[in-house]
Amino acid sequence: MMVSPQNIYEELKSKSNNEVLLELRKFRREISRLKKVLENPVIEVPTMHPSPDVQIKCIRQYINEAKRILIERGVEYTLTQAEQKSFDFDAKLSELTQIRIRFSGLFAGSKSYIITLGESSQAVSYGVGYEFTEVHCWKIEMSKAEFLSELEELYIGEWKSWYPSPILDGVQWEVKFTYANGSQRQFAGSNAYPYNFDCFTKLLTIDEEVN
Repeated sequence: MMVSPQNIYEELKSKSNNEVLLELRKFRREISRLKKVLENPVIEVPTMHPSPDVQIKCIRQYINEAKRILIERGVEYTLTQAEQKSFDFDAKLSELTQIRIRFSGLFAGSKSYIITLGESSQAVSYGVGYEFTEVHCWKIEMSKAEFLSELEELYIGEWKSWYPSPILDGVQWEVKFTYANGSQRQFAGSNAYPYNFDCFTKLLTIDEEVN
């Protein structure tokens, strides 16, 4: 059972600044450990209660509570490299114009999905999917503002640029984010994925099985 963020806050309030920083490092190490469990392409994820992804969400809240205590005490907090990457990615979300996802395999052919974001904060995003000669169109039933808020919750800026696997046959994938100024950010992998990649495809309402 995970402890509530409020209980963590009360517990950390009694600790010194150095002790709070030490707890922060422990929280971050645990997130890294859980990510490795979920992202390992050659082992089955062990049964855990709560699940590793739920634990990660809870620990992120613990981290926020620890940071809040330091800020309340006037302690300057320096972002870690992973936190800075996530911050930089999220800072550009308002400029995002397109997301392109491609899946390919030796015998499965290629599938591409393009999600285009409207200029208005209330514009509904839409997608176009290409599979061989077939074209599929769909709408993402939420405003652009809601969609970007959901993207921010995925901490995509923490993703690695490349997810390798010793498995030779299977699925290769690529995700490309394009911004208003023409710049792009790309992630890719072969039979291995970020720990929350399924949440990403569900947000885009793409019916793509990821194992």
